[in-house]
Amino acid sequence: MRDDTRIGGHSDKFPATRWSAIVAARSDDFDERKRGFETIIATYWKPIYKYTRARWGKANEDAKDLTQEFFVRLMEKGFLDAYDPAKARLRTFLRTCVDGFVANQEKAARRIKRGGDVVIFSLDFDAAESELGLGEPPAPGTMDAAAQQKNSFNPAQAFEKIKSLVGRWQATTAEGKNATLVFDMVSGNTAVLERYWEEGSEQHTNMITLYHLDDDRLMLTHYCSANNQPRMRAEPFSPDTKTLRFQFFDATNLSSPDDGHMYRAVYRFTDADHFTTEWTFWKDQKDAFTEVLHFARVR
Repeated sequence: MRDDTRIGGHSDKFPATRWSAIVAARSDDFDERKRGFETIIATYWKPIYKYTRARWGKANEDAKDLTQEFFVRLMEKGFLDAYDPAKARLRTFLRTCVDGFVANQEKAARRIKRGGDVVIFSLDFDAAESELGLGEPPAPGTMDAAAQQKNSFNPAQAFEKIKSLVGRWQATTAEGKNATLVFDMVSGNTAVLERYWEEGSEQHTNMITLYHLDDDRLMLTHYCSANNQPRMRAEPFSPDTKTLRFQFFDATNLSSPDDGHMYRAVYRFTDADHFTTEWTFWKDQKDAFTEVLHFARVR
């Protein structure tokens, strides 16, 4: 199983997994555990810093604080003790840990203070920042490409694309049922309400999704038949790509990350009267299934 990723680092990949370092970091021996964490920090701090800058759109200083604090939590909370390679790739595990940590920090709405009792690692952030600013055209899917897209991201433009869906749409499910989507402007035209149902299905398959702007980001809340409500955040969007992606941000009524919930949504716009949805369900720390529907405008 490959454990590299396109998240970042100088080579635009997460470094290969250093199993000896992970084993050492889990050790009961203090010195061995310390050596393991030092190796892990030296290997992974830059990809995580870059990921925080590009994926979460954090300013330089904020990303420094979050990277420092993440590694403090990694040591203090024993995050690596929970890593099971049989359940997920290391790249998925680390990305999930970072996403959860940053989301919690945003929710708490507080900055990490430097100095005092806070542990500060000696990390060359200036070098990492300069790599983010390199003038060469970034390869698709790389960390520098993500940073470039983030800098040009206009969430209002993405919201306008969602608003263009107002109306009634129909598709056919894999089981041959008629599926209907209805989009309406609500709350003084500040939000878009989506209603979904399948012909002849039980009432519990009826679901709604709410889209709205939140400062400098486009958010959705999906009220799922799985009895939880995941929120997702739009990734950088360009009309030229005709693709709008949402990634899991947080959720209510989700007692464990292993519980099944919608984790990713992708909208692919063909023309004014046709678009495709791809919703991915996440369970036990991995993709469980993806439902693809091709919708055509009815009115």
